[in-house]
Amino acid sequence: MLTPPAKDYCNMSSRTVSRRRIGLLLVAVSLTLSGVAVAGEKKAQSHATSPLPYLRCPSLTANVVRANGHMGVVTIEAGLDIPDEKLRTKAMQYLPRLRDGYNRALAGISPSTPRGGTPDLDRISLAMQQVTDRILGQPGARFLVGSVIVN
Repeated sequence: MLTPPAKDYCNMSSRTVSRRRIGLLLVAVSLTLSGVAVAGEKKAQSHATSPLPYLRCPSLTANVVRANGHMGVVTIEAGLDIPDEKLRTKAMQYLPRLRDGYNRALAGISPSTPRGGTPDLDRISLAMQQVTDRILGQPGARFLVGSVIVN
């Protein structure tokens, strides 16, 4: 049985040795950086006990009549400001119910929008705040409108 000849590292060209050193250096750097990333994740997890009080809601949409008589869509990006951690947890669990309530309230408001006009944001935010308080069963969560797009 023939065995492959052993490499003679003493007679290797300097180019091969440089490539080998560069390769080893890259491996060492990548291992070091992965260790730093793991340490950063552990540090981030230690601060996970105090999350931000903001809870982003999924986009809300409703139909409106545009100025030319065709149907358009209103898209609202919104969120909830909930400083109380227990209420925030409850709101995360009730997010499907909140979304349903928001869509129903928005569908009830959109027919009253004048043809080609912009939706009344004060009325929308008041209706959404009422839905929030009703579904969560207590006040303490503020409904915040991020952006409104009429298409």
